[in-house]
Amino acid sequence: MPSPCIGACRAVGGICLGCGRTLTEIANWGSRDPVRQQVIMDEISGASSNGHCARCGAPLTCTVSAGGTIEQCWCSQTRPLPFDPAASGCLCRRCHGDDQVASA
Repeated sequence: MPSPCIGACRAVGGICLGCGRTLTEIANWGSRDPVRQQVIMDEISGASSNGHCARCGAPLTCTVSAGGTIEQCWCSQTRPLPFDPAASGCLCRRCHGDDQVASA
């Protein structure tokens, strides 16, 4: 499967603001089997969503909401964001990336 890189690479806090992949996903892309690559692509695009972003409403995939652990979720591969007591749920990869920029 081709890389989802769009040539707008800017990594902040462990996530690429261009393609939405974590740095771990980028580093391991070539060694991942095509099924896992498709899972990541579906998560980025929202095709496999199980919720919506608390900020922008875009579809997102949250491993914790699906019964997994935070350690299994893509967001655990990024720099932790400051605690927001007003937060009402998970952020999509784009909003998460935006918050990484804001907290840098």
